[in-house]
Amino acid sequence: MITKGGITWPSDKTPEVVATGHAVCQDWDNGASFEQEVADLTSVTSWSDYQAGYFIGAATGAFCPEYEWKVS
Repeated sequence: MITKGGITWPSDKTPEVVATGHAVCQDWDNGASFEQEVADLTSVTSWSDYQAGYFIGAATGAFCPEYEWKVS
């Protein structure tokens, strides 16, 4: 799904990408805002703001849909 947002990675990095998705949920649990999440991801990846937002939305939908209100 996230490849539709222009996000790709080497197959050996899949566990790290999944862990990053779970970290989004942990950040939501800790009170992070959408803007903070985007800034955090763009600071540690080569993703654009759009790609970071797309990833955050996908991760939230997949791993912690109770926080979908933070991305819509």
